[in-house]
Amino acid sequence: SVSRIEAYNLCPYSFLLNYGFNLQPRKEFVMESVDVGSLMHLVIEKATKAASESAGGIKSLDKAKCAEIVDSVFDEAVLRISDDGGVFLGTERSSYITAKMKRIAENELNNISNQLQFNMLQPYGFEVKYGFEEDDSLPPVKVDCGNGFNVLLRGKVDRVDVGEMYASGDDPDSEPPVYFRVIDYKSSAQTVTIGDIVNGVKIQLITYISAVANGLANNPSYAGRKVVPAAAFYYAF
Repeated sequence: SVSRIEAYNLCPYSFLLNYGFNLQPRKEFVMESVDVGSLMHLVIEKATKAASESAGGIKSLDKAKCAEIVDSVFDEAVLRISDDGGVFLGTERSSYITAKMKRIAENELNNISNQLQFNMLQPYGFEVKYGFEEDDSLPPVKVDCGNGFNVLLRGKVDRVDVGEMYASGDDPDSEPPVYFRVIDYKSSAQTVTIGDIVNGVKIQLITYISAVANGLANNPSYAGRKVVPAAAFYYAF
């Protein structure tokens, strides 16, 4: 996966300990930042997917509907991250923080809905998988390593938005190109530089672009159409 490649490029020794020896810190019965991040990430994924499947779609939501949708997926997400929900509900403090996260998720879903109301690109898919399994929506990303050796990358894009439109310089007599953007949800602010990409420590977004561009180009619905990446974002909540 891309995250493992990034981990190796960042520190091969850490990669060996984590993925070779599978060493993990002893789990304590406390809510940690990784737990908060995992829960928020999962809730936003499930809520945006549910919202897109609701009557009127994700861009027609009001605050009450956002709260309703988040409420419908929140408890399931809590149990998925923590088997019995104890980490999130075991103490008064953790219960308070969990309730606060729920309110934040409601506001974030409302923000996403408002953003999409005024945007030409609309959700194409959530948790879009690329790889070589039967349930993967897109083919794997093929990396040519030379000497006839290839590496196939698999993974999952949190959200893909697509829109068909003409831009400056496009031929108006042909079918409009297909523009897309990829969005990766993060629980904290992220930055990426050219150096990060060159050194292979932050290559998620460009890998997602490659996966989606290749997948859409081979989609029968867009046969013969020009597929153009419009943007790639980290969305922090």
